[in-house]
Amino acid sequence: MLNLFMKKSGSASIALWIGLFGSSAGTIPLFSDPADYAINLTNGISGQTTTTLRTGANVNTPSGGRNAVFIFQLPALGTNVSLADAQLSFYVTGSHGANFNIDLWGIGFATNTNAITKYLAADTDSDSSDVKLQDNILTPASATNTTYTTTGTNLVSYLRSFYSAHPDYSGSGSYVFLRLNPDGNPGSGNAGFDIGSGNNPTSLPGLTLYTVSNPVSTNRPTRPNFLIMITDDQRWDALSLVQAELQASNRVARFPWFQTPNLDRLAGQGARFRNAFDTLALCSCSRAALLSGVYNHLNGVINNSTPFPSNTVTCATVLRDAGYYTGYIGKWHMGSQVNRPGFDYSASFIGQGVYNNCVFVLNGTQQVKATNWVDDATTAYATNFIYNNQDRSFLLFVGFKSPHDPRTPATRNQNLYATNLPNGSPNQNVLSPYQTSALSLTTNQIQNYFQCIQGVDQNVGSILQALDDTGLASNTVVIYLSDNGFYLNDHAQYDKRTAYDESLRVPFLLRYPKLVAPGTVLDQMLLNIDLAPTIIDLAGLAIPSIMQGRSTKPLLQGQSVAWRDAFCYEYFFENGYFGPTELAFRTLTNKLVVYPGHDAWLELFDLMADPYETNNLARDPAQAGVLADLTSRFNVCLDTMGLMLRTSAIQFSPGNPGTFTWLSHGGIGPRYQFESTTNFINWTPVQQFKMDPTNYINPVTSAIDSNFSASMLDADANGSHAFYRVKMIGDN
Repeated sequence: MLNLFMKKSGSASIALWIGLFGSSAGTIPLFSDPADYAINLTNGISGQTTTTLRTGANVNTPSGGRNAVFIFQLPALGTNVSLADAQLSFYVTGSHGANFNIDLWGIGFATNTNAITKYLAADTDSDSSDVKLQDNILTPASATNTTYTTTGTNLVSYLRSFYSAHPDYSGSGSYVFLRLNPDGNPGSGNAGFDIGSGNNPTSLPGLTLYTVSNPVSTNRPTRPNFLIMITDDQRWDALSLVQAELQASNRVARFPWFQTPNLDRLAGQGARFRNAFDTLALCSCSRAALLSGVYNHLNGVINNSTPFPSNTVTCATVLRDAGYYTGYIGKWHMGSQVNRPGFDYSASFIGQGVYNNCVFVLNGTQQVKATNWVDDATTAYATNFIYNNQDRSFLLFVGFKSPHDPRTPATRNQNLYATNLPNGSPNQNVLSPYQTSALSLTTNQIQNYFQCIQGVDQNVGSILQALDDTGLASNTVVIYLSDNGFYLNDHAQYDKRTAYDESLRVPFLLRYPKLVAPGTVLDQMLLNIDLAPTIIDLAGLAIPSIMQGRSTKPLLQGQSVAWRDAFCYEYFFENGYFGPTELAFRTLTNKLVVYPGHDAWLELFDLMADPYETNNLARDPAQAGVLADLTSRFNVCLDTMGLMLRTSAIQFSPGNPGTFTWLSHGGIGPRYQFESTTNFINWTPVQQFKMDPTNYINPVTSAIDSNFSASMLDADANGSHAFYRVKMIGDN
């Protein structure tokens, strides 16, 4: 065991050790001058010969608190060796007072110890490199003469960040600084703890690193692993490479200062889809579509409060049935659902979760509070999953919370972009037809948005490093995307949901070295419902016929195949949220937006001449032919996906009343209305009904899953010709 004397305080030595399996060495004193590195014991507990940690406000005064700082020299991990776990342990010889607790922080890595006086100072903890690793590691109820050990995955994740950033580290001259920080009420009686004892080697504070050997196994499965990382509300242009691309094409780059080096690297090592879209721009809905490969009105999740049906066929259930080990980590949402259907392992939080002190639920039962930033905690669980399952085929979904509001970046990123201002958007003052006033985010809120994504980019680097460390990178399909886009004052809005491109367009990156050439850029339309069939196809399995998406494997292989040139978008009104029921039809060149029940709001855009959707051409006579063609194609698309705007008029003859029966082709979604007319100009509402999620005709197989129908008896009494139709009217 390697013993390092890190600092001395008075007559009491604190020996800190690093334990590495298989390592041994003599005792090495690092410091000879105890005055330079002493923790201030002035006004500490009288008579103690141990290091005393006092609580109080973190101010450098006799009545304030003090930090206990541990310094450990980091060892080299060796070839094909990775860090599996880490634990800090320290011995408490006494406790005093009542109104306080102690937190563990990581306060940085350094190539020397010259900065120790800064780390010992108790007048600030605003260093941007500070990371809280464990909250309340000690409380007043803690026992004396006891060794305490860190718990959770945060410390190992923190240390992995060093090794990820220094892949060639040889084990000489780099140190990690850890700090026990008082967090309590200032005043008398809040003295704190006495930590460690130099007189007893068994009580020396220590940092133990657990390593695993990762030689590439000849017995590993040859079929690919899958790692899917999903951000929340990341718009398509929130990548530094896209900002550079916009600048090069003389388009508006709103955030040219934003940098995503790890995501740019991922794109350069694989494929980037420049035209990737979601079919319903909302958190839970998009996740349900990603998993099921089916539009939301059919998979049953059309809002954020509905749990994901547990019997749904998904890419996870298909791969699990084929022997894959499946895991879901991080954000799931789907209301307050606890279980994760289709997944063998889960470490996930309920609903939206929170950025700090988020409670993770492990496998649906055990609750563990994360004491670091939520996406750092998610990353720690994800890297552990990779290390622990490197010798079997796995499918892993990783859901980041960032950059969803209330956007709270990691402490290390809170000062980033503080002086960088977003450029204006050409559509920032163009309101939607249903909008009566502008909505906007502040500059600081926009900066927070990108600070949060910066944290994700850093975490992506850690997860990719885990694949490198385990030798899995070449045989793992890595996919990175967002659940939906987001308005950053575009169209005088924030949020998502509606059908402008800033909402429905997302980043989509895919790396698979065995199949995809580095630097591949694809302009074909990719939808979120394509994810599940793509995963299944790349795994060599049969795609279920119920899935409405398509596998992108032929595109990734560079094959010339017929591909979609348009798609339908859906959003259904939610009480308490901005935006009405909305359907859209987007081609490579145009977009038609329909608001059922509000014909006057119809929108038509020429995306080639007007990519920011500022000029509505729906009432332009010169565009009548384009409008008619798009409307016709739109109705075909809706029928294919299991929706409809309206039926053709149906006639009952005079004196021959009958029953008008219409079978629904949808699962869950909007309201429809029966209407009658005698002149095809004035339509009279007769009856309304709402689609039932349990009764529909499967639009793919055409199998009648139920006999659901809506009927109306013709009550025409005056002998005139009566015509009837069914029309979608939305929900508002």
